[in-house]
Amino acid sequence: MASETDFDVFCGPLFKARQELEAFIEYLCGSLPDDKLKLHVRFLYLSSYKYDIPYLQDVCRTHLISNLNSSNALDVLELSGVFSDGSLRRTSMDFAVGHAREIAFSAEFKEFVERSPGLAVDIMQASFK
Repeated sequence: MASETDFDVFCGPLFKARQELEAFIEYLCGSLPDDKLKLHVRFLYLSSYKYDIPYLQDVCRTHLISNLNSSNALDVLELSGVFSDGSLRRTSMDFAVGHAREIAFSAEFKEFVERSPGLAVDIMQASFK
């Protein structure tokens, strides 16, 4: 018999995908609650480009920008590069530069440097200007 952990490992990603899809459908039907936007904003942002839904792009971009903080700024910066979102990139880069001292000493920054060394250099160089 499978343990609860085995079930979570196997079904966890499927459950998350279902929740994300439900959030996308709720948006399309005009009834996406704010808590679901917050929970699935990354998926919805990516979907907005995939399915060419400019208003959803704007909603997600606005949400991402208004909720920038030291723990998510690097993820938002990387996300901005997926579809070359200049506005999101500038805002998240400015935030990262403005909080470079705090971000540079975080565990997330070490992982970020490995994934995106060019962006890491951009942040550090801009923080010394």
